[in-house]
Amino acid sequence: MGTRFDVASRELQDTWEDADLSLLCRRAFSTPGAHLQMDAPILGAKLRSWADNHRRAARSRERRPGVKHPALCAAVDLIADAWGPIVPVAVDRPAAKVVGR
Repeated sequence: MGTRFDVASRELQDTWEDADLSLLCRRAFSTPGAHLQMDAPILGAKLRSWADNHRRAARSRERRPGVKHPALCAAVDLIADAWGPIVPVAVDRPAAKVVGR
């Protein structure tokens, strides 16, 4: 989900996140802990801008916009304010399939 991907290779898995959103999340949240490191209104404006661009790109390809990034779990309230109506999707997988060894 996105237009340009940031590929982070790990021992057993690859993760695919939109590169621009990944950069924004790395600047906005501490790792580990996902504590907000950016002024909330500034992050909200940046999230809104990213989403507007992402929606435009999806529309031009006749696709639905979507996004995933682990840090967004810490920003649900900001996302709802910045993006308007959202549909969260939770994937239920066995822990052994998602936890690095």
